[in-house]
Amino acid sequence: MKKIAIITNIAFWRKGAGNKSRLAVMSSYLARRIEIIVLFSGHEVADDRQLLRALPVTPRVIFCEKDRLPGLLEFGERVAAFLEDNPVDCCMIEYVELSFLMDFIPPGIKMLLDTHDISSDRALSFAQFENEKGTSSISYEEEIDMFLRYDKVILINSDDYDKISCKIGAEKTLLVPHAPVIRTHPHRPVVKNIGFVGSDYLPNEDAIVFFSEKIWPHVHRPGLGLHVYGHICELLDSELASRSGIQLEGFVRDDNEIYSKIDIVINPVRFGAGLKIKNLEALANGLPLVTTRHGSGGLAAGKNRAFLQADDVDEWVAQLERLIDDPMLRFSLGEEGLKFVTEQFQPDRCYGELMRYIESC
Repeated sequence: MKKIAIITNIAFWRKGAGNKSRLAVMSSYLARRIEIIVLFSGHEVADDRQLLRALPVTPRVIFCEKDRLPGLLEFGERVAAFLEDNPVDCCMIEYVELSFLMDFIPPGIKMLLDTHDISSDRALSFAQFENEKGTSSISYEEEIDMFLRYDKVILINSDDYDKISCKIGAEKTLLVPHAPVIRTHPHRPVVKNIGFVGSDYLPNEDAIVFFSEKIWPHVHRPGLGLHVYGHICELLDSELASRSGIQLEGFVRDDNEIYSKIDIVINPVRFGAGLKIKNLEALANGLPLVTTRHGSGGLAAGKNRAFLQADDVDEWVAQLERLIDDPMLRFSLGEEGLKFVTEQFQPDRCYGELMRYIESC
């Protein structure tokens, strides 16, 4: 059986963000046919073992932090020592920021980079909204040079894949998006809850603040609530929560519980990068979704069929009022969204090529 080490600083079994959902699903898919070892930079907390057992397939996780967070050199040395004693066929490094670890990988091991997004593109997108917190220390040219050091570079957004495969060659790139869990929920005849699900990430904060200030006052009506779920609530001030009809629900571990309560999902994200996992999960739950042009990146084939798009205030108000007032539109959009995800983002289609590459190593 082939062995792969996933080297990451993402505790994906703890949930609470789209990148965690994606890594959890992808690793569980791979673990059915190959041996997965996760080298995690952090330390173990009380419920980690229980959360790992709750995954469809439980990977072996090595917690590299013992008594304190290791420095970059210490983390690299611990990775190198483990791999010297535990040979693997491939190493998958999570995100370009950890590429320094390539220098610690023993020779003869195939190297994969899982990008999630293009770091330099993310920085440019943040800069357009005058937000320096998303600024990357790596330029596009430096990022391409880093990509070329790997045997394979994994892209999760088809738009990113087209861009990077043209630059470094299709033989060095793999398109590996996210296969969300498919669920269905009954459609209620009257809309009571509009929902937003987000991690504590600046584009999510911008999105829900923009929506609550500019759009919500125009669509709010008696009996209609805006419910915000996830760690994003930790970034929001009490003034937002005090507005009429807005409820900050916080982090809820069971996604099924969240989506069973929502009638319409919104994602008014205006900047960032990569594939929006929350959009795929909304569609996979058969719920009507409204998102932005930015949020539809990698999903353009489903526009106006699987989901609706809105960017300015007037478009948002018009699309939401259509959905609120038309239960058949909500039903048909939800059904088409579910069909779109089932056809385009089923597990074998998302992860099959990656599995075949690892098995060939």
